[in-house]
Amino acid sequence: MKNQFNKILIWESVSLVFCLISSVINHFLYEWTNECALIAPYVPINESVWEHGKLLFMPFLFFSIIEFFALAFSKDLTGKCKINLETAKKLAFAKGIPLTFMVPLMITIFYTYSGIIGKNILFIDIFLALFIVVLSNWFSYSVLSKRSKSNGFYWIIPVAVIFIMFIVFTYFPPNIALFISSV
Repeated sequence: MKNQFNKILIWESVSLVFCLISSVINHFLYEWTNECALIAPYVPINESVWEHGKLLFMPFLFFSIIEFFALAFSKDLTGKCKINLETAKKLAFAKGIPLTFMVPLMITIFYTYSGIIGKNILFIDIFLALFIVVLSNWFSYSVLSKRSKSNGFYWIIPVAVIFIMFIVFTYFPPNIALFISSV
């Protein structure tokens, strides 16, 4: 069992590093690719608060999918691939909760602190993003490292809704402050 916890710790540590590095790279990727339409739904296309939510959501989602296949699937003695349903449910819960709440949390904290002081401060914005990425990975690790059972497949629904919202609002952003670029 200790080996399983070490495996989870390694995966969550790699997830954290991947998400942090990807967030930085993704901030500039749209510009670096000459505004490539293929990557527009996955990386920020402007400096709006909503688009910056992609910096948190997309790397975590992408790595969660990789982690899902790595941890929930295995080969049996005959070489056939099988799914461990309990692990799959636990992963859906452990990843679905952060994916559902990271963007609303970022938006809430951003507008709260910038509303209180009357402006946003880049250092605080960066710290906020780092904090949410660390918090999300910590939550995921704490759920996965417990022996409890989970019925977390329903978390796929809000995650899918948020993913679709990012795609739709990339091309059809509402005309409200959340979607308007600050630059």
